[in-house]
Amino acid sequence: MDAPAIVTDILEHHGIKGMKWGVRRKATVGGGVQPHPDAARARTTHQTLKKHGTHVVSTSDLQHYANRLSTEQNVSRLQSNQKNAGAKFVAKTLGRVGNRVVDKVIDKAFDASLKVVLSK
Repeated sequence: MDAPAIVTDILEHHGIKGMKWGVRRKATVGGGVQPHPDAARARTTHQTLKKHGTHVVSTSDLQHYANRLSTEQNVSRLQSNQKNAGAKFVAKTLGRVGNRVVDKVIDKAFDASLKVVLSK
């Protein structure tokens, strides 16, 4: 009998037992992106307003919350006007193709009207 061959290619699992492929765990404290204290304050104010109403929230918290919401809306409005490189390319290409199509349609209409005029 021959001696058993040494196996060098072994597939081992180095993950966490029971974890599914492609599913991420929640970020641990300090491991993920932490919200800014202003954002956390606005979130807690929002949750309090939803649960109890405005009569349990201080005036300064309401002002801070309203200011935060309006600032977020302004920023999102400003960012929505900016297009990324892909969107700019697509818009430019569609504009060129559209211009070519319009030019062809105009040329055909001009040729047809010219034939009508010349045939008379």
